[in-house]
Amino acid sequence: MFWHLYSIRLRASVRDRQMLFWTLLFPLILATFFSMAFANLNENDTFSTIPIAVVTNDAYQADPALRQVLAATATGETALFRIEHTETAGADDLLRQESIAGYLVPGDPLTVVVSGSGIRQTILKVFADDYLQTRAAMEHILATDSQLLEPLLAAAGQRLDLITDKPIGSAKADQVLTYYYALIAMACLYGGFWGLKEVIAIQPNLSSQAARLSVAPVPKLRIFAGSLLAALTIQIVSMLLLLGFLRLVLGIPFGSRTGMILLATLTGSLLGVSVGGFIGAVSRLSESIKNASLIGFSMICSFLSGLMIVDIKYMTVKAFPPISYLNPANLISDAFYALYYYDSPQRSLINMGLQLILSALLFGVIVLVVRRQRYASL
Repeated sequence: MFWHLYSIRLRASVRDRQMLFWTLLFPLILATFFSMAFANLNENDTFSTIPIAVVTNDAYQADPALRQVLAATATGETALFRIEHTETAGADDLLRQESIAGYLVPGDPLTVVVSGSGIRQTILKVFADDYLQTRAAMEHILATDSQLLEPLLAAAGQRLDLITDKPIGSAKADQVLTYYYALIAMACLYGGFWGLKEVIAIQPNLSSQAARLSVAPVPKLRIFAGSLLAALTIQIVSMLLLLGFLRLVLGIPFGSRTGMILLATLTGSLLGVSVGGFIGAVSRLSESIKNASLIGFSMICSFLSGLMIVDIKYMTVKAFPPISYLNPANLISDAFYALYYYDSPQRSLINMGLQLILSALLFGVIVLVVRRQRYASL
């Protein structure tokens, strides 16, 4: 009887086009828009050699230290600058044509001329400031021993790496992925519509179908369990289709631990369905208000997990650290990001464990409420 009820509810859910749109098609459409909007977002993080000009005046010819330092910055595969040597008029023309980020005018003091305030201009200014500070230190040292000129010039173009970078994961950190993982969290929470629908389907005061089921010679909890399992099945399939679209079509990485990714999908879907069922069970308001409450809750949680503005996630966690464990969307998105970025599965397992605990608590409340509901008349 249980599996018969399950198959009936499963077929009925597949025919619900409106629910399928919001739980399956809408996340796919949103992911497509994300891919178009974020296509070139990481290009600003890629460093390229900065074109600059240097005015070859008398001060430049008389400053071997500056010439040597500039030559060092313009050599190698990862050269900082690509330098044009020209007169002042030529440098102005290049700057006006935006062929260079700025130019240096040697003298006392060394002058930086730019026409904007971007990252490249800032790097040029920082270089000039660093050179002036280094030259002042060198002049102070040479005042005591002039024989140190050559070793000082050799050391001027070098920087010691005093901090060792020890990454906690082998994957490249990518802030754009936060948007996609937050989208997955939103899609999981949208699975709450299935849970809400199945709870309403056994509430005779809200559904004529539930009124008929209430007089059927079948325990209410058995009907509800079959319906809830059907809802969870539809949600898991929808999430797998979303993950397949993200990975195979859009090329979004999830890491290589396929089994853990499937487990994260299961726990996220379970949490989403339980949230919807909880809202449907504890509230005696109308169906439309319950739906509005679920939408509002899902969007607030998704917003705080970085769906619209990624920095919001870090700002809220910094202001109130427990929110990373209380916000369902944070738990889901962090589980996926941890699987991608960290070599150890510990963090993702903690997040999935918390999802299971929260789901169990919500389902426990749902069962208690459903069992105690009584109606004077139908």
